[in-house]
Amino acid sequence: MQQTWFLIVTLGYIHTVLTLPQTLRALEDEEGKALAFLEEEERILAEKCFEAAEASWNYNTNINDVNQQKELNASLEYSKFAKMFWQNLNSKFKSWPDFKDPDLKRRFIRATVLGSSALPEEDLVQYNQLESNMKKTQSTTKVCAYEDPANCNLSLDPDVKKIMKESRDEKELRHMWSEWHNKCGNKIRKPYEQFVKLSNQAARLNNFSDTGLYWLREYESATIKEDFEKLYDVLAPLYKQIHAYARAKLRNVYGDQFSSDGLIPAHLLGNVFASNLDGVYSLLIPYPKRVSIDVTEAMRAQGYTQLKMFQKSDEFFTSLGLIPMPEEFWAKSLIVKPKDREVICHATAWDFCNGKDFRIKQCTEVNMRDFITVHHEMGHIQYYLQYKDLPHIYREGANPGFHEAVGDTLALSVQTPKHLKEIGLLDQATQIDDYETSINFLMAIALKKVASLPFAYIIDKYRWAIFDGSVDPSEYNSYWWKLRKEYQGIKPPVERSEENFDPGTIYHVASHVDYSRYFAATIIQFQFHRSLCKEADQYDPQDPLKPLYNCNIYRSKAAGSKLAAGLAMGASRPWPDVMKSMTGQEIMDGSAIREYFKPLEEWLEIRNAQLGEVPGWASIYELNLTVASDMEWRLAAILGLCLLASAYSLPSVSLSEENDLETKARLILDEYNRQSSEACFKSASANWNYAVNINDDNEKIKLRESLENTKFQKESWKNISSQFKTRDSFKDPVLKRMFQKISITGMSAAALPEEKLKEFQQIKSTMAKIYSTAKTCAYENQSQCNLPLDPDVTQIMKESRDEKKLRHAWLEWHDKSGVEIRKFYKPYVDFSNEIARITNFSDAGAFWLREYESDTIKEDIEQLWQTLKPFYQQMHAYVRAKLSETYKDQITEDGLIPAHLLGNMWAQSWEHIYPLVVPFPEKASIDVTEQMKQQGYTPLKMFQKSDEFFTSLGLIPMPPEFWKESLLEKPKDREVVCHASAWDFCNGKDFRIKQCTVVTTEQLVTVHHEMGHVQYYLQYKDQPLVFRRGANPGFHEAVGDTLALSVTTPKHLKEIGLLDESTPTDDYQTSINFLLAMALEKIVFVPFGYLIDKYRWDIFDGTVKETEYNAYWWKLRKEYQGVKPPSTRTEEHFDAGAKYHVPADVEYLRYFVSHVIQFQFHRSLCKEAGQYDAQDPLKPLHNCDIYRSKAAGAKLAAGLAMGSSRPWPEVMKVMTGQEKMDASAIREYFKPLEDWLVLENAKLAQTPGWQS
Repeated sequence: MQQTWFLIVTLGYIHTVLTLPQTLRALEDEEGKALAFLEEEERILAEKCFEAAEASWNYNTNINDVNQQKELNASLEYSKFAKMFWQNLNSKFKSWPDFKDPDLKRRFIRATVLGSSALPEEDLVQYNQLESNMKKTQSTTKVCAYEDPANCNLSLDPDVKKIMKESRDEKELRHMWSEWHNKCGNKIRKPYEQFVKLSNQAARLNNFSDTGLYWLREYESATIKEDFEKLYDVLAPLYKQIHAYARAKLRNVYGDQFSSDGLIPAHLLGNVFASNLDGVYSLLIPYPKRVSIDVTEAMRAQGYTQLKMFQKSDEFFTSLGLIPMPEEFWAKSLIVKPKDREVICHATAWDFCNGKDFRIKQCTEVNMRDFITVHHEMGHIQYYLQYKDLPHIYREGANPGFHEAVGDTLALSVQTPKHLKEIGLLDQATQIDDYETSINFLMAIALKKVASLPFAYIIDKYRWAIFDGSVDPSEYNSYWWKLRKEYQGIKPPVERSEENFDPGTIYHVASHVDYSRYFAATIIQFQFHRSLCKEADQYDPQDPLKPLYNCNIYRSKAAGSKLAAGLAMGASRPWPDVMKSMTGQEIMDGSAIREYFKPLEEWLEIRNAQLGEVPGWASIYELNLTVASDMEWRLAAILGLCLLASAYSLPSVSLSEENDLETKARLILDEYNRQSSEACFKSASANWNYAVNINDDNEKIKLRESLENTKFQKESWKNISSQFKTRDSFKDPVLKRMFQKISITGMSAAALPEEKLKEFQQIKSTMAKIYSTAKTCAYENQSQCNLPLDPDVTQIMKESRDEKKLRHAWLEWHDKSGVEIRKFYKPYVDFSNEIARITNFSDAGAFWLREYESDTIKEDIEQLWQTLKPFYQQMHAYVRAKLSETYKDQITEDGLIPAHLLGNMWAQSWEHIYPLVVPFPEKASIDVTEQMKQQGYTPLKMFQKSDEFFTSLGLIPMPPEFWKESLLEKPKDREVVCHASAWDFCNGKDFRIKQCTVVTTEQLVTVHHEMGHVQYYLQYKDQPLVFRRGANPGFHEAVGDTLALSVTTPKHLKEIGLLDESTPTDDYQTSINFLLAMALEKIVFVPFGYLIDKYRWDIFDGTVKETEYNAYWWKLRKEYQGVKPPSTRTEEHFDAGAKYHVPADVEYLRYFVSHVIQFQFHRSLCKEAGQYDAQDPLKPLHNCDIYRSKAAGAKLAAGLAMGSSRPWPEVMKVMTGQEKMDASAIREYFKPLEDWLVLENAKLAQTPGWQS
């Protein structure tokens, strides 16, 4: 029984095995035959496609009747074959709907759609002719010029487009808009009516009810129209914010063109079609003084050609590991508009169906806009390359929007400031990551992308309604403007009627190309971008330093691989499958575009409220109703803004939850910046008036305004800090930095009660007044006691060689100024420390050092000094030896030099004793004081010469206010504070210098130093007030001195005619003389620049008691400088107070830092100017003159413009490539002198050093 059962089962199995394969094999044979047939027919179809594409290309690139007829013939032949191909396919394989192979079945489904080829031949000929004629009309229409109506040969590209983009003459814009629409659209209207009928006939033959549904088939969704409407609804709020802002800004330019309906006249939008707002960016830019990302000028300056633009694009694609353009592309593309024939200029990418011939036709111009278009078109070619090995029927985008999105996705990286820096079209030093520059950048992109969305949607929404019969031909133009008003919020500039056909002026209407692809592309390119940026690790929604809009996927093979995988699928899978492989999503989704533009949208909401603009407009349905007046229209927004309450005139924000706290903070800080600038101007003006006219009345006003400014800062900080208690957790690093800086200003202002504050201000004012008005008695006539420091005492110290006279002048000044100041200094120290401690610093010294943003700054400064000390000691030894020849009895065995013998009241620099120490006296001197006087130099001319040096570098010239308001000479009728100083009046235009200038070489250098401050003010004047400072205090002091290193070179003095051309300047001995003169100013200053603040740090932190003020001063001067007082000093004296910066409450470390970093700046700029090469002995650093070098100027300006918006090491890196202060540059500059000093001191038997 078991065996019988086994036999039955076995026989049944054998029967099944024998009969089932026969059925399967029959089906497999049918599908195999179908596949073989399909592949052969597709091969022939590809050949026919090539022939048709070639004929179409020839016509598009050379419009004439012969080529038009050839194109029509080739198109007809292709249609005939396509039709025959389907008939053969359908007759041979009628069972194809039952095929099991899903891919084969998909190919059959796609092959059933014949398009216009389904038409009978006679109708097809008419269809093709109509389409060709409409396209020809759109491409060859000429219009008449506004200025010269007889000149009627202006074409759309480039003439009309250029006028619409660049002209700001409303009448010219209106004329050109009307000319183009009337000359082009009107001609197309009649053929378009005929064409619609034939197009719908073709659609029905393809089993679609109308052409609109035929177009939409490629989205493979029954709800695609509803999906598009929902996407528009998601994005409409952002578009309406942009529209409202644009309306407000354009109203400022074309006020009489705007009415209460809120609609914008279409001719004012920088584009003949009003398809986007890109052309009016210059009128809408949020922060005009910020850097522009339009690199058109840079492209032209760098010799970009049309070819180079395409090569750069190809390099971007290949950097991702994508396929490079084939040889045929470079050989056969048309990328420049020819001058000898008409062409269809609309940029297009072409696939010639043979897997190797791909071309672009574009009338390219060298500008930023076309550079982006190049990437767009190259994206099409890359898509062709990726899917070229698929069956012919699949060589299309996953849906039409995919094809348009590829190049645009990459362009989102290409146009980032980050990438433009990467490829050298933005200077490396250009600041791009601040909030205002980011808003400018996002606005520029939004005007292209977001502003195009309603236009991209309504072109097909309009045609769907025409194709399905909802719109009668008698309503073609009125319905067009109904949609444009409803969705775009625009209206025609002149009355339109049904004689016109304004949509026909658009290439895609005349050429019968569906346009919803661009709507879809604009959305999905941001989905692609978000996905690829994550893949490239360039975007993290949780990291504020990696925003989506700043992502650049350049060189990311991971991103390229992900992109290629999706492109290579072509249309072989439904687009949601392809979308999922590329983004992880299966739908088109507006969240990515909203995410990208989120900072801009938040900014727009606040800005529109400030401008009184209500987003939206009166649609076509509302125009017959009573609308509010323009003032009423805006009143709602103003009332909304008025809800922002005020404490001390600063708004207190209570916006919706949708606006995050950081956006609110920016609004508050914008207003703070405005009011703080006004308060600063008042205080600076009062201080200036006192400094240039010292009297009791001006002193009272100065103190009053200073107190008011302090009160303002106190109240402002109280208001701001109460609203933003979580400011330390802000993500935006720039915003956080602003709050940190404002907090210090506010807390220090709030530190003292008003009475104490008044007392503190009075103490500082009194000390400064004592210093500035002190008078001394003459050596020769002790009863003449009216000699001020400048110029009298200073001149004595500089020029006299009488040791007793020098000693007298030194003692007079120190006793008459310092002694009087001493009694005020201890209270000043106590108040300063009290403020510092309340501001969370241990003492006033630590408060000063905060601007260096380093916990190790004291140690870093000490290390810099130790690096330079051996060189200083060589200088000291040499000068000591030379001075002993003049003042033999003054130089003693301790090795210390008496301070009164060094040509300067404070022995801080020794350049005035140069004649006593010059190494080679017979060589030419670089002191050109006499030449300046002989050539009629005045103080004004000295400043004009300095200004000319700055502008020769491409830097900003001094504004009119500078020349009008500055005090450049000491007046004879009043007391002034003669200490040279530069002033910023905080309003972005008023900058001044106060200097009791005399005509000398030394003062020419001082002029450049002070002008350097003003240049810094000019460069960062558009920063928020809190960032209008040097990157650190030393940066500000270094700018002018850096340029002075060029100005004082013998080479430059020859250049400007202050040294005779025949004067030898490049021999060894002259170079040593020059370097010693420079070292007497620069190197010998270093220990003095250090010890003044080291002295005060030790007073502030309590290390030094009041009873040791003077003893400790001389302890440091002996230890660091190797100098001593000319006579015994006691604690009755206060010799530190005889130096301006001590009673004036000005930290001094800035000058030490400046003397180090100015040589770093100089070395970097000299390399940039091609004036220094460490390997070339003919280009030493000390001989570099950067005069007229725009490259050096650009590098300098880039660093200066940053102000203190970034930590100083970042600014230093921009300017030098280094991130720290480094003494190597100064040692490098003086190396020939240092080598000479070592040998010379050995000859003189001088041992460097002294007994401290």
